Amino acid sequence: MAVYVDGAQHYHESIQYFTCAGAPIHNPTTGRVEGLIDITGLTHTSNPLMRQLALGAARDIESALRATGSIKQQLVLGEFLVACRRRQTAVYSLSCGVFMSNEIGSRLLDPIDEAFLREEAQSMLDPSRVAQFDLRLPSGGSITVKRTLVEHGGDIAGIVLEVEATSCPTKTVQPRRTVPVFPGVAGSSLQWNRCRGELTSLAATDANVILKGEPGSGKLTLVRGMHLYKNPQAPIVVVDCSAGKSAHEELRTALDSAATTIVLRRIDRLDASTDELFADLISADQHRYPARWIVATTSTDGDALQNSALAEHFIATVEVPALRHHPDDIPDIIRMHLAPHRETAFSDDTMRTLKKYHWPGNVRELVDTLNHVLRAKPAGTIAVADLPSALSSAPRRTMTAMERVERDAIVAALRDSGGNRVAAAKLLGIARSSLYRKIDTFGIHV
Repeated sequence: MAVYVDGAQHYHESIQYFTCAGAPIHNPTTGRVEGLIDITGLTHTSNPLMRQLALGAARDIESALRATGSIKQQLVLGEFLVACRRRQTAVYSLSCGVFMSNEIGSRLLDPIDEAFLREEAQSMLDPSRVAQFDLRLPSGGSITVKRTLVEHGGDIAGIVLEVEATSCPTKTVQPRRTVPVFPGVAGSSLQWNRCRGELTSLAATDANVILKGEPGSGKLTLVRGMHLYKNPQAPIVVVDCSAGKSAHEELRTALDSAATTIVLRRIDRLDASTDELFADLISADQHRYPARWIVATTSTDGDALQNSALAEHFIATVEVPALRHHPDDIPDIIRMHLAPHRETAFSDDTMRTLKKYHWPGNVRELVDTLNHVLRAKPAGTIAVADLPSALSSAPRRTMTAMERVERDAIVAALRDSGGNRVAAAKLLGIARSSLYRKIDTFGIHV
């Protein structure tokens, strides 16, 4: 849509001697506004045809973008359209940061599940990932995903995903059971309760289980809480599988102890020879009575376990959700860690900022952030300005060290000016247009 602003139609008196015509320039692939074209002249020389001239120039630029656009995006778009024509199913694609879906896909998933799939799609760009697999969604449902990699000149151009909801047999309605509360574990969201419920059912039968989730998501905390709930008097031993050769002796010592729960932490870090040794020790222990409960933890990159001998000794895998998939649990987590600081509270704006942040470090990062804030302000109400600058930013890519410094300076200026971008630009000594561009690039929200 083009606009035409003539003389006195301007809001500011100082520019009412000018007439402007402008039109936005859209990316022909994504539809996103990439820029705009503006034609400005003195009012006495203006002509309404300036609007049409601006619109025509914008369309010419869009045509040029379409002709010289990303070859990778065009290849992925072509494969996406082929998949849509091949089957009447939900189809999604990811290329150069652009995530698309067809009409069926837009109806299949709710916004939270679609955001989860979009994040999972990033890890699917790894060629070593399997081509078809099942995925558990934050809502509790499951989908079957068929992945097609699109390559260009030896590089990965993107992926196309064909997705179907996993059909589940009809179950008889049973009385709802309350998920037990684990000591030291906070949260009551649907995703967190589902995870705890699955772990509780497996622990009741001493079924060996693998907890899979991003670093810092609370895997070890869950196991400790479940152990204390199940058998608070008995010891628990944690063996760090990333410790190399010493890990084998640690496991042998743990199996000779009175521990009823043994945690094999980071089992995806085991090399092939140590994996076999661990498998032999666990196999011998499982023939004893009473058998102990063996729990392993691994990151989301679990492909290393496909050929693992040790993995064969586990009955099930429980997905531990990333914190960004259950942000409603953040207040509960904070309350649990605030016990020694009863005079401290968080404002509503601060809590909204905490919930909006993507938390790449998960619960561990949240706790570290809380400790950082409490060291600076051990009492009183925590405001948004008391939070680290990173929490007011959600960049689309990994930033350089220089960009992080720049981001922090912009966030500080915006906070000092009460969110007034004109005043913040003056404080920083940069043009307002530069400030707007950097706010968009760094995903700053203040």
